[in-house]
Amino acid sequence: MQRDELSEDSNKTASTKKGIVGSLTLANFSTNMMDFLVSLFLVDIAFTFFNSTSPGSVALVSQLITISNLVSVAVGLSISALCLRFRFKSLLMAGLLCISLGAVGCFLASNFFFLQIIYPFDGVGTILVGAMAYTLAGEHVALEKRGRAIGWIIAGSSLSGLVGSIVINCFFGDVLGWKGFMLFYVLPISLLALALVHLYIPSRQNSSTLFDKQRFRVSFKEVFGRQTSTACLIGNLVRYTGGIWQIFAVAFIRTKFDLPITTGAIMILFGMVGLVFGMVLAGYLVNRVGRKRLLVLSTFGLCGIILPIVFVPEVWMAIFLYMLGGLVGGLSFSTDINFTLEQTPGARGTMMSINSAFVYLGSAIGAALGGFVLALFGYEILAFTLVGLDFTAALIFAFFTKEPCQN
Repeated sequence: MQRDELSEDSNKTASTKKGIVGSLTLANFSTNMMDFLVSLFLVDIAFTFFNSTSPGSVALVSQLITISNLVSVAVGLSISALCLRFRFKSLLMAGLLCISLGAVGCFLASNFFFLQIIYPFDGVGTILVGAMAYTLAGEHVALEKRGRAIGWIIAGSSLSGLVGSIVINCFFGDVLGWKGFMLFYVLPISLLALALVHLYIPSRQNSSTLFDKQRFRVSFKEVFGRQTSTACLIGNLVRYTGGIWQIFAVAFIRTKFDLPITTGAIMILFGMVGLVFGMVLAGYLVNRVGRKRLLVLSTFGLCGIILPIVFVPEVWMAIFLYMLGGLVGGLSFSTDINFTLEQTPGARGTMMSINSAFVYLGSAIGAALGGFVLALFGYEILAFTLVGLDFTAALIFAFFTKEPCQN
């Protein structure tokens, strides 16, 4: 009887862990749904509000990212302290609610000014969900299984792109449009993720992680008082500044080869397949290869894949490189989260919140810089500029950070 009870308890525990990882994966899935507004739908939004698809109009619409990410930076810095006062689960649910509100607002947007006001809700929600999802994984998943769990959770955002590209191709590309996508796709999934998080994520939080002045000082000292964690944050800032190329890549290929939105969706589909596979694969490799080594190698590798996309003469070559870049980028992104999460085991919530602020600051700078360079010099110079930033980030990781986990 005792053995049966132990077996039943073990099964319940395994089921609970799967529920935690599954709900966090769907929550992360929700963070990438509205990104189609400024990737696949970039050209279409420019036409909706400005009746033009010129580089100047596209560059103007891309500044939605700048506005959203600047708001996200402020939120990220705030939740680095708030996570010491409020429960991680509550902050995660608040983020999912913001994404839902953003979807409704974008559907109702009657002009570009209103869209600029409402779109940052997605950024706020994304930074809350991202920081808290990885923090909760660090709190509830054992170290030996954490790499694989993080791999699946971060892959959730890319699975969102994969599923979304199929859904757009079937229903929203030329039929219901980008506003229909907000109401009939983004909103229901974000609300479902909210329900699952409420159901599966434990509400209890260790009292030692709740707010007090001493804990506040210790947490920030642990993040900024060590060279390796500070360098990790700076490396991520530079890396995500260069990583904004993914926002412009689809618009560039569509423009260069005069592709319709449905073909762009298929191209993103192939890229997302590679991205998801790379992210999941990284979860199985980090303990064998090492977090730092895999991060450095994959970031350097990404630099050598992006530039040829600008110069290839055939669309199939561009799609192949885009997919290959997704694979290597998936390895890099997933490893980066694992690497950053383990830098400060005693202050994961603070570290991941500040890291999210640095990531979004980098994305905001990248979007502003990218739009400026694109408008003045074109896509080729833009690619060289952003790849140079990726290369610099790889050097920072290589020479100024340390491996957080000995394998």
